[in-house]
Amino acid sequence: AAARAARPSPGLTLSLTAEYTRDAPQWGYGTGLDVPVDAGVRRESRVTTADLSALQAAYATAETVWTVRSQVAKARADLMTARAGIGLAADLVKLREARADGFQRRLAAGEDDRATSLIARADWATATARLADLKARAVAAQNDLASAMGVSPSALATLPLGLADEMVVSAVATTEGDQALQSRTDVLAAVAAYDMAEAGLGLEIARQYPDLHIAPGYNYDHGTIKFPLGVSLGLPPLDLNRANIDHALAERDAAARAVSAVQAQVMAQLDQALAAYGAARLSADRVASQDVVMTQHLAVATHLARVQGEADQLDDLAAHAVAGEARLNLLEARHTETLARIDLETALRHPLDPGIASLLTSHLAQMRAPR
Repeated sequence: AAARAARPSPGLTLSLTAEYTRDAPQWGYGTGLDVPVDAGVRRESRVTTADLSALQAAYATAETVWTVRSQVAKARADLMTARAGIGLAADLVKLREARADGFQRRLAAGEDDRATSLIARADWATATARLADLKARAVAAQNDLASAMGVSPSALATLPLGLADEMVVSAVATTEGDQALQSRTDVLAAVAAYDMAEAGLGLEIARQYPDLHIAPGYNYDHGTIKFPLGVSLGLPPLDLNRANIDHALAERDAAARAVSAVQAQVMAQLDQALAAYGAARLSADRVASQDVVMTQHLAVATHLARVQGEADQLDDLAAHAVAGEARLNLLEARHTETLARIDLETALRHPLDPGIASLLTSHLAQMRAPR
């Protein structure tokens, strides 16, 4: 709206005069216009500044879209991880409880010492606490997701969350980082601020010269009709606007430094996000390929040993509990990887999921379209 309002020329000034004398004809009157010449740098600066302000508003909206998108994605990942972990933790509690009860029976029968029973009960208590923590995390994540989406927690229960994210992201190319440096909306907003400062500097330079006004008129001078035409010049300050020019130069220099600062911040955020995602991905892959596989093999081997009479039920329960803990650890590692991927997407301002990318691109294109 401000950009549209900046395009019409400034309003005219209409003046009306009247006078009376005792001599006939007694009345005289006149009318005149003051027409400012709206052209050149003055008009270009006004229109350009308004257009850049509208562009900055679009960039601010895009930044808000990314902020909300990141909040929703992280809250959704927290909720889905907590819900998946509750089932795994509940199974682990059952295994630890059964093992603790078995050692308690052995202790009562004098077949084992108290220390082993206490360790088993401590493992059970740890598993129970982990289950309670996951339930609390699920409630908190549901509230966070509802807040990020702008709905009530009760309404969130009816919304589908989709499947868990298990997307493997390939290495981010260097060109994507360069593209983020040039296309992120916060960088573009800083560039627009510099362009506004440049336009303001041009306007102050133009104000070194007189401001032209044309004043056509009509007079009835006691019986005589006249059509006067005047020209007025709005003179610059005595210092030829030097002080305002220096101020505009300082603002342009500050805007240039702001662009450099935003670009440096973007590169630091991108480097940090890349490093965090790489570390999280390696950690999750290590847990999946080593810890989970090794504990599963141990559980299978212990079960076979129990069938063959080489191990007892408590050993079998312990092996399955260790495998359950490894699966929980893998779930947490994948959750950390997902959060790191969301941070990387936010740093790039480009979703690594093609479906989300097309959705956001379409939305932002509609938002920036002229109305």
